[in-house]
Order: sequence, then C-alpha cells, then structure tokens
Amino acid sequence: MEKWEVPSGRIAGLIREGASRLLQGPEGVFRDIDAAVLKVGGELSRDSAFVEGVRRSNRAVLLRWALANVARPGEPVAPEMSPEAMALLSELVRRGLDDRALHAFRVGQNVAWRHWMAAAFTLTEDPAELRTLLDITSRSVANYVDTALAAVTAHIARQRDTLTRSVHAERLEAVKLLLRESPLDPAEAGARLGYRLDGTHTAAVLWSWEPRPEPGVLEQAVQLLATHVPGGRPLTVLADATTLWAWLPGRIRPDADGLENSFGRFPRLRVTLGATASGVEGFRESHFTAQATRRLLDHPDPPRRVADYDRVQAAVLATQDLRAARHLAERTLGSLAEHPELCRTLRAYLAEQSNAARAARNLYLHRNTVLTRLARAEELLPRPLNDNPLNLSLALEIHYWRGTRPADEPAG
Repeated sequence: MEKWEVPSGRIAGLIREGASRLLQGPEGVFRDIDAAVLKVGGELSRDSAFVEGVRRSNRAVLLRWALANVARPGEPVAPEMSPEAMALLSELVRRGLDDRALHAFRVGQNVAWRHWMAAAFTLTEDPAELRTLLDITSRSVANYVDTALAAVTAHIARQRDTLTRSVHAERLEAVKLLLRESPLDPAEAGARLGYRLDGTHTAAVLWSWEPRPEPGVLEQAVQLLATHVPGGRPLTVLADATTLWAWLPGRIRPDADGLENSFGRFPRLRVTLGATASGVEGFRESHFTAQATRRLLDHPDPPRRVADYDRVQAAVLATQDLRAARHLAERTLGSLAEHPELCRTLRAYLAEQSNAARAARNLYLHRNTVLTRLARAEELLPRPLNDNPLNLSLALEIHYWRGTRPADEPAG
C-alpha cells in the first residue's frame, strides 16, 4: 500500500486556502461541471428533476472534499453517498442507464481538476511548492473519486439486483397464473409481461447445476440463446436462484447442436427446449414440454448440455418413471450397457432405420467398422437385435441420457 504523505506547514496552508475558495461557491466551477456531467446524461438532460439531481449531487461531492481539506489538508477523504446522489443513481438504474453514472464521475473529476490546477497557480509562484501542492492534491482527488466509485458501483449493483428481482417477481406471478389456467385476460397478461401471447412460442428452461451460480450468468445465457433465433426479444422469468424460464417468439426453433457448441462457455448450465406451439395454450404446452425434458439433463453428468423435446420426446416419455426406465434398460441391454462405443454405434444404426451406411456417415466410421460393432453388440444383447427394436431403441435412449441406473434412483 502506498504511504500517504500528509503535508504540513506551508503546503498545508496552501491546500486549506484553495479549499476555502471552493467553499465560497464559485458558480463558474459548478456550472462547468454540471454541463459536462449533463452531457453524459444525453436525453435525460431534458428532465428538470434529473438536472436538479445532478446539480445537487455535484455540489455535495465537491464541497465534501473541500470541507475535509479545510479541516485536514491533504489527508484522504472518505466519500459519503448523499441522499441526492443515491436518488440519482436509483433513477439511472431504473432507466437502465447506470453505466453512465460511472462515466459521469470521471467527467466531473476531470473538469474539477482543471479548475483546481488553475487555482493552484494563483496560490503560489514557487515552482517547488506548486509541484508538491499539485502532487498531493492529485492523489487526494484520485483517491476520493476511486473510493466514491467503489461505493457507487456497490450501490448500483444492489439497486439493479433489487429491481431485477422485483421485475422477475411480478413476471413470475403473472406466468404462474397463466400456467395454472387461472382466469386472466391474455391481452392484459401480455401487456403486463411485455410479450405477445397470441403468437408462436418455443419455451426454454435454463438452470445451473451450481447451487449458487454467478450473478447474471443465467441472464447472459438466455441472451446467447436468443441470438440463435430471429424475431423479438424473449420473455424471461427468474423462477428461482438457479432456474430461468424463457419463451422465444416465432416459428423458428434454435438448433440444439448449435446451442450445444455455444454453451461450452457455460459448462455448468443446462438448457431444454419445449415444443413450438401457438397462442396461450401453446405458451403453456411449450413450457410443460421443456420442463418434462429437464428430467434428461437434471443429474450430475448428462451427455449433453442442451436437449430439444422435438428430438428426444420418446426418451422424455420413457423416463417419466425412472425406476421403470432403469428396469427396461437393464433387461434389454444386459452386458452391452458396459460398452459405450457399441451402444453409440447401435443407437445411430437404429436411428437411421437400420441403415449401416447412413449410420457410418453420421459416426465418421467405415461401414465395415459399423457392421463389425453391430455383430459384437448382438453377441452381448440378451435377445437378438431384431427381436424388439422398439424396446431396444428406448433402452438405448434411456442409457444415453440417464445411464442404466439413473443418478437419483437407488440400486435396490
């Protein structure tokens, strides 16, 4: 930590004199700072209440530093969040412009420092004194603003979190009423949610396997999800600390394989997509199918991060009763379940309607390799491969998504 040099004697007197002049209220200084900060505010600068808040906040910040330097010249100044500053920050957060608050502090600092330097040249003509005066006060101002910015950043984070939770709580209440088919006018509910319910929807459920995901990670993930489809902004609802519900408008569905690649940056997140459907009933149906698909990924080591109901509907239905699903997989696969490559090859073969050539292309293997593996798989199966292909396909899907013993089912 840098050692703080506290001035005394002549230099302390010069700092006290300069700070005293600030306390006399030079309107030119405040006017320049206000103009620079309000320029950052953009369209908000037309709002008289906002302008007045900026003026009061600027004066409170500058006068606090001046008062402290009259009392203890050159010493570190602890910032204090004035009521004016807190109200201003809360309004910026509410309007989604909180990043401008951080920039405005730096802008105000630069303007104030230019005025302080000009004043310093009127306090002394001694170059050594001037150099020391400017060095000490530059560190004092920088420390003051840096500490203030840390407090501002923390306040903005708290306000944003409160606002986000409030918005999501209101949305969650409305969405739960819709999902429960409570008497609710669709047009009124859509206006309340900021989302058209009479269109076509694809629901998604995003959740973290971490009990305490990093702040904002679910929101970042749903923004990434939205980039995979054209159309309007999705409806998002924070269902709990680890789960976010979303509805994507339009008939075009995200590609599950593309999402799988994109979500590599979120290794502990899982995503399920529901059926695409229209209207209020479709809004419900899509969500319920996305929720049902969650069963496939809701365990410690799923084979994928993304599952699409349209592609895994049979597996979703087969795993509604996990104990029965485990029983089917174990009885049908037998010792084949202990050979992942053989299971993978047989699963691809059956998915291609028992066409070895197409399965080989999908697996990037030679056709003869596929045929050799199929022959070995048939040796390990309790029954011939063609004895009951429906049960065999289901067993392979269950084994792929949940293993022969689902993670949350006991062995006995």
